Amino acid sequence: MLAEQDIENVHRIEEDRKALLVTRARTVPWLFFVPLLFLGMGLGAGAGIGSLPLAILGVLISIGIFHYRIRLPFKEIVSDYKSAIVDSIMTKYHEGIEYRYSPKKQEVKSLVKRSKLIRGISHFYEEDVIAGNRDAAQFYVSEIKLKQSDGNGGQHTKFKGLLFHINIRDWNLPKSRIQSKQNVLQKLFNGFTKNEKFDFWYETRNREAFFASLSPLFPFISHLKKNSKDVRIATDGDDMTILLRSDMKLLDIPKIRPEETLIHQARFDHAVRQINSLLYIVETFTADLDLEHVEEKLDLLDIPLPLPQLEIPDIDSSLEN
Repeated sequence: MLAEQDIENVHRIEEDRKALLVTRARTVPWLFFVPLLFLGMGLGAGAGIGSLPLAILGVLISIGIFHYRIRLPFKEIVSDYKSAIVDSIMTKYHEGIEYRYSPKKQEVKSLVKRSKLIRGISHFYEEDVIAGNRDAAQFYVSEIKLKQSDGNGGQHTKFKGLLFHINIRDWNLPKSRIQSKQNVLQKLFNGFTKNEKFDFWYETRNREAFFASLSPLFPFISHLKKNSKDVRIATDGDDMTILLRSDMKLLDIPKIRPEETLIHQARFDHAVRQINSLLYIVETFTADLDLEHVEEKLDLLDIPLPLPQLEIPDIDSSLEN
């Protein structure tokens, strides 16, 4: 269990949150006054209907003040809090793993494009990146959202979930793709073959090498498929990329709000379960690919993926087909 005393600086971050609440309470009333002031100045000068642009300018100034005085500082508080949580979990439960955490977009665009797991993406969104080294493996995990332009200036979401990228020196995986589902057109024209036993679709340039190197992971892929809406995997040489569709909000369940205390045991426990589950996936894909080992580990996995949403009340106020 991760306790508040395990989280470095959490009390300082909590004090920053409380101080920001005080700043917000003092600032917001004045933000309503600014547009009225500008409108009054215009009317006082006899501008009449021409005072509206001044009122709009006042609204924009208020929005800018709120953004720089409240919203940006709160984003920094959330970032500091998440970083402290990740540091504490990794120190307590995964001491041998070298890692780095970033709340902002990093490598999603290059990784997704290179994998060819999903095409036609015009906007790549990413947050809460955890990357590092485990033994000989380099791993990268993040929460992503991939969108496509609709041609009318808008966007629609094509994929939302988790991105995993794993690189292991001396891996020699065949160039292949695995998908948990196919639509009718894909079944007819994409060249994928169905693995009937584990109920997924695959294409590969080397079928013999595909089954020789990846078959121990088939039970785990099947397990992920049961708990996710969409699983996609690409392999090529020493690289493996995994897209796992999920509504999981990494380190943000429920959404962190200024009115809610950051020191809450349920939130700590949920963060531990999230990160341990994600690193369990990394560990399974980077371990020696032994079928018996993978099946034994599946028996130990007693929590579903993705994890269910958690409500926290306000405290303050043969393997071939």
